[in-house]
Amino acid sequence: MVWLWLTLLFAADLHGLRILDLDVPSAVEWGNPVWLNCSFDLESEDLYSVKWYKNSVEFYRYLPKEEPKAHKYELPGVYVDLKNSGENHVSLTHTDLDSEGIYRCEISAEAPSFQTERAERELNIYVLPDKNPVMKGIHDGYGPGDVVDVTCIAAPSEPAARLKWYIDDKEVQKSYQKIIPPLKKGSLFLSRLALNFVVKPTLRWHSPTRIRCTSMIIQEYSRSVEEVFLKGVKSINLYPAKGEIHISGLKSTYEFGDKIDVNCSSSTFSSPPVLRWYVNGEEKRRGNCNRTQPAIFGTTVIRKKEERNKWQ
Repeated sequence: MVWLWLTLLFAADLHGLRILDLDVPSAVEWGNPVWLNCSFDLESEDLYSVKWYKNSVEFYRYLPKEEPKAHKYELPGVYVDLKNSGENHVSLTHTDLDSEGIYRCEISAEAPSFQTERAERELNIYVLPDKNPVMKGIHDGYGPGDVVDVTCIAAPSEPAARLKWYIDDKEVQKSYQKIIPPLKKGSLFLSRLALNFVVKPTLRWHSPTRIRCTSMIIQEYSRSVEEVFLKGVKSINLYPAKGEIHISGLKSTYEFGDKIDVNCSSSTFSSPPVLRWYVNGEEKRRGNCNRTQPAIFGTTVIRKKEERNKWQ
């Protein structure tokens, strides 16, 4: 008798009403429409109702035996398109920050079982920044003993952007960084992350050096800002006992179509030095130095190399 009861109970579980899949996007950009879908299998049951909730408050109901079958209930952040909603799905025309929450689909069978199944998923709304992050406090060049004190600022977003610092494509150690709490801007957040350390003589950087700040909102969205500079670009003293060479007119960054117009000059040396220009490690000779060339933003800078005559 007990065995027969267990068999019937197991059979009922196999053939009862069940939800097959609940499709609620985990993250939606502010303003975009949303399609909510609830797939279910009635098996031998008759459908009584399909109800949708956000944070346990009902906003949509579908009753197949009533006319009209579909009903919507006003709820902040939930903008139901009744004409494009049905038994298995609900269409939202657009979203805002109030659209965030836990969405639940509830399926109920007709009498005599009145079996009810539920499933829920969380939906998050994100607001992308309207521009790239910016750096404040960056200098043209740094040498031993100089203080690097730079702040990366991301445009307002929701959620707050996660910022990271990189030097020559290597993430900067945490001890060089200073976390600044996000600043509230209306319903959005402005993220900031400072980079602060003293350049040590033993610190080895490539030339040119790239310092980059990345801003991430969600895994699928990331923006970055990059500055490229030369160590000691304002006054590079290679031979302090005999003279100096200087670069003038050099900017820290260039955009496509910009004209690179810089000058390299030397003060008095015991013998005239040979000056050469390099862009990204490639020497620029006289034949191709005087024409305007498109610069690669964030990666193209001009550096110099000095050689003395072999007969010295």
